[in-house]
Amino acid sequence: MLPPSTTGRVTVSGESKNLFVSHSYLDDAVLQGLKAALEKAGYIVEALPHDGPKPKDTAVASFTNEMPSAPCIDRAEALIVLVSPGLRTMSEVNSEVEYAERRGKRIVGVYVRGGRETDLPANFQKYGDALVSWPSTRVMEALDGTLNIWLRPDGETPVSERDIERFTCGEPVPE
Repeated sequence: MLPPSTTGRVTVSGESKNLFVSHSYLDDAVLQGLKAALEKAGYIVEALPHDGPKPKDTAVASFTNEMPSAPCIDRAEALIVLVSPGLRTMSEVNSEVEYAERRGKRIVGVYVRGGRETDLPANFQKYGDALVSWPSTRVMEALDGTLNIWLRPDGETPVSERDIERFTCGEPVPE
């Protein structure tokens, strides 16, 4: 369950510190605390909740051919995914993670409100760069790229690497 190599990823260590947070509207209270801490550290945080009341902003409504969060992700240096119960079933989150991956954004998961490893969206499992818990100073380390590991919800125990058999397309199997 460890993420693929993160070489070549964009980090948030430059001047621009824009972030986008993908989350359920049920996690709005956690988002406000996280947002306050991140803004205090100099980040600019944008978020559009999923599975709740939809924003009535006409600027958002004009993006009919792409997800409403696309412009926010394009501006962001990193995508934060708030990991909580039920998140893995939200197709919008998987779409945002894939969109961020295609644009070379850093993807950081943050466990909140009872989040477990089983709540991780499929695309986060493929593309996530770091996974930490909130509240923790490790969120900042994960965002700036100095922490590139996945931790369990306790915030201390690393997720063990799985031995996954890899196949190549038509290339000889190494002996």
